[in-house]
Amino acid sequence: MIKKLVIFCICVLWTCVVQAQSKDVGMIAKVEKGKIILRWMPLNYKAWKEGNEEGYTLLRRTIAKAGKPQNDAPFLVLTPQKRKPLAQPFWENMGKNNKFAHVAGKLLYEPVPSHDTTAQNLNFALCMQMSCMSTSIANGLGMLFEDKLVSSDEEYQYALVLSGKKLVFLEVNAAKITRLKAPANLYGEYSQGEFFMRWQMTDALMHTAYILERSDDGGITFKAPDPNPILISQEPDSLGRVFVSKLDKLPKLYQNYFYRVRAVTPFGQLSEPSNVLRVYGYKDKLPLPKLSTHITPKGVLLQWSFPDSLLNDIQGFKILRAKKLGEKYYQLSPKMLSRKSRSFVDSLPLNSAYYRVALLDYGGKEVTSYPEMVILDDTLPPAQPRWYKPIVSPKGIVKLRWKVHKESDFYGYSIFRGDTKTQEFSIITRRMIQDTVYHDTLSLNLLNKNVYYTIVAYDKRLNASTHADTILVKRPDIIPPSAPNFTNYVLSDTSIVLHWENSPSADLFQTLLLRKNTKDTSYSMLDCFMANENLKSFTDYSVQPNTEYEYRLVAYDDAGLSNKEPCKIQLSLLDLGFGASIKDLTITGDSLTRKIVFSWKYQHPAIDKFLIYRKKGNDYLSEYKYVPASVRNFEETQVLLDVPYSYAIMALYKDGRTSKLSRSVSITLSSPQK
Repeated sequence: MIKKLVIFCICVLWTCVVQAQSKDVGMIAKVEKGKIILRWMPLNYKAWKEGNEEGYTLLRRTIAKAGKPQNDAPFLVLTPQKRKPLAQPFWENMGKNNKFAHVAGKLLYEPVPSHDTTAQNLNFALCMQMSCMSTSIANGLGMLFEDKLVSSDEEYQYALVLSGKKLVFLEVNAAKITRLKAPANLYGEYSQGEFFMRWQMTDALMHTAYILERSDDGGITFKAPDPNPILISQEPDSLGRVFVSKLDKLPKLYQNYFYRVRAVTPFGQLSEPSNVLRVYGYKDKLPLPKLSTHITPKGVLLQWSFPDSLLNDIQGFKILRAKKLGEKYYQLSPKMLSRKSRSFVDSLPLNSAYYRVALLDYGGKEVTSYPEMVILDDTLPPAQPRWYKPIVSPKGIVKLRWKVHKESDFYGYSIFRGDTKTQEFSIITRRMIQDTVYHDTLSLNLLNKNVYYTIVAYDKRLNASTHADTILVKRPDIIPPSAPNFTNYVLSDTSIVLHWENSPSADLFQTLLLRKNTKDTSYSMLDCFMANENLKSFTDYSVQPNTEYEYRLVAYDDAGLSNKEPCKIQLSLLDLGFGASIKDLTITGDSLTRKIVFSWKYQHPAIDKFLIYRKKGNDYLSEYKYVPASVRNFEETQVLLDVPYSYAIMALYKDGRTSKLSRSVSITLSSPQK
């Protein structure tokens, strides 16, 4: 143990890039803004005693400035007075408030027998460790110097002199600030109220010991539960990595604690903290659940007991089952049961099986009960079969499908069919089938459109399940609906009125009314109505004069079939010599501008022009103005106030015919009130 302590308290300082050592003394430097801190340490008891008695002298010379070498620069003495340990009163005074200083002072001045090399090495190792606990202790031991007369654009070479010999040389770039690395890969394991932690040394030069910190306020503030440093007591592994460990007892259970680690450096400073670990204290030595089993009509009932006082120490329960003793147990519960659960029903039990109940403690560890064996007197039938949606081909081939049964004693299925839902069904499978697909062939030349199916499952003891829910399958429809018939029509010069009787087919779904110009090849749809609407007439206002139309009725059943017999009629408008009158008339006026605007709407493919009729005052309505076919309004200006004006309009067609004269519209512009 003493050998390891000597190795890790001293030698870790001199194994990185920034280092300088001889066989007796090693030295490192820490660069801060505006200063360089030099820290040295003897490597054996003899060198330590010699340094304490003779003292150390520190020299420095500039070897580069602004990147340019300074080859001839001489060494300057930084310590005109040799660096030796301070007198005993210093340690007595400092030791009152610093136990590490108290220990260092005792080790420094307490005599050790010259023949007791073990005691000598132990005192030396402990004193070197104390020197790393604070800058004041290292300085008091004569092993530290702060060089504040430095420039950031210079590089220096330091030499440590002991007994007139330059033992150590160290080159330092004042521009390269030293960064303190945090310990890495902090990992922890909880057990029985104690938390074991392990982490990796990341800087063998700067990490001489560690301080473990703990927080009980959610990670806001951290304090060291033990102020004593954690020493490096393990040698490097095969990859050269050094790991440090610490065991801490939680103050109390059922509370979250947070841990982190900081390294103590040879300069008495703490590094940045490591990653943070959270641990929750709980009891992880728990009693086994006590399991009992009972056979019920609903399956195997499992009941267990567990102390309610330990509910805070578990996450919940799992139910496990195995076919045979020694075989793998499988979880029955689809998810973990509540910690308050004390029963579970296996609704699909095996004829014989072994059961266990397992609890999960807060850390995820399973604690299982002793196994309980259950042998069933098999009177339980299989579960009720569950259908998938059937598929029917146009040729009447029915594909029946259902969910597979997973009972270990399952045997097969029987399928039943009926033409009505209320009659007794007939079995259609000659033998029991094990598959979950069955094909049946339906006759298509029957008027009965519906077929019904059900299924029964059996186990090996021929216990029958309840019938599956009855499903309906429709026969493929190959018989089209009967055709509707036109029964009457009424013709005028503006519209065609159609009357008909709908298809009498029971499976009528909808009817389409189609129309086409007899000169055209394709129909357009005028109306579409469902069977329950029972529409029997239609008035066609969109017809044009001198045009013959063909009307057609098409009936569709619920299978998408249409009537094959034609149901059509050819009709045209009555030609009375007059076109339809213009009906959409508006008239507006403005008394201030003494203007009347007469507007209309009218669509006709062969308009030549419009003839406007006017009545003014007590005059008769008479022809007044012609306007082009493209015009749809007429303005009258300079009208007389307080005199009624009336207007009507007639369309003149290109073939010489005219429309009927429209109704008249009137307006009177009143004189403005004075």
